[in-house]
Amino acid sequence: MLDPGPGERPGRPLPPDSRSCDLWFQHLCLVTTDLAASQARLQPLLAAGVLTAVSEAPQRLPDWNTAAAGIWAYKFRDADGHTLELLQFPAGKGDPRWHRPRPACAWELLGIDHSAIAIADSGRSRAFYSDGLGLIALPSGENSGVEQDRLDGLSGAKVQITPLRCRAGMGIETLTYLPPNQGRPQPGNPAPQDLSHWQIRLAASNLEQIAATAAAFGAQVLPPGLMELEAGASPWTRGLRLADPDGHELLLLEAGGVSGS
Repeated sequence: MLDPGPGERPGRPLPPDSRSCDLWFQHLCLVTTDLAASQARLQPLLAAGVLTAVSEAPQRLPDWNTAAAGIWAYKFRDADGHTLELLQFPAGKGDPRWHRPRPACAWELLGIDHSAIAIADSGRSRAFYSDGLGLIALPSGENSGVEQDRLDGLSGAKVQITPLRCRAGMGIETLTYLPPNQGRPQPGNPAPQDLSHWQIRLAASNLEQIAATAAAFGAQVLPPGLMELEAGASPWTRGLRLADPDGHELLLLEAGGVSGS
């Protein structure tokens, strides 16, 4: 954990009973060309207790779920309790960049597709990220069934998923878990030294407008507000810290020539 310095409280670990539906939940999704091979690399660390499995085993999402059919997924936690997801897209699904030709001997991990966050209200979060920040909201879907239970380590899992994309790079997915798996709110008094603290960074060009309208979308501008960055942060010249409607933290960065989020 980070040392917050004199006069600040020490960082808090993630609650040991954290679940995928709790509103502090966030994961990074790593795309692989061979999920079985990637998961096999984890086995020694899982067996040693360094990593912790969330999923019972790699799961193939069912054919009835048209948007996600054929996707293979597996979730686990790192040594500090942060959740990671391995994902393998079948042909025709996922960002086209994951299907570009690659050397046969290349490592099977391709990169980060998105960061997923648990939220309480799909409509509220969609409005904030799409209308407030300018991300592109793709059609929402709903995952459920035994495969989702085994993937998330829950019982009776039913989750609404909304993909949000930037013009380039990784995206954000919001996860709204429905009863009986509605999660707990974020702990009070969060701080950067806590292991539950994640921060998504986005490039933007309209920081004044975002700061002025954040509260209308249920978000919060965090201290110190709109800030000028030092020369060492080049090409970024200004920044803005926000908490989204569920408390997930964002850092928006602005540079000359950047247009939109």
